[in-house]
Amino acid sequence: MMSEQEMKSMEKYALDILKNNPSPKWVTVLQTESGSMVFSFDDLTGEDTAAALKKCGETWVKKAITVCSTGVCPPCAGVRDMLLKLDSRNALTEVIGQGWDSLQVRTLEHYVPERK
Repeated sequence: MMSEQEMKSMEKYALDILKNNPSPKWVTVLQTESGSMVFSFDDLTGEDTAAALKKCGETWVKKAITVCSTGVCPPCAGVRDMLLKLDSRNALTEVIGQGWDSLQVRTLEHYVPERK
């Protein structure tokens, strides 16, 4: 489970991105195994998230959070499928409540088997 401090840090990062970039409808923030955070404005396939991880040179996601600024469910399935493709060990999206404008955070929790 994500600690409260980690959750707040990821929440702030996502909110700052959405506030400074009014056009995206949702953003996914990922914490990698090394602790660094990367973000992407996802398409329905999750390919943007995969590209963001590749750019930072990491493929193992420790925690993930998807924030939607429209009140419409973000593409959880696409993000999940992308994480499965990357064979991450454990991807977890937390609900952090509602706040800025119509902000909603959706729940997505799944576990991916260890790499062989």
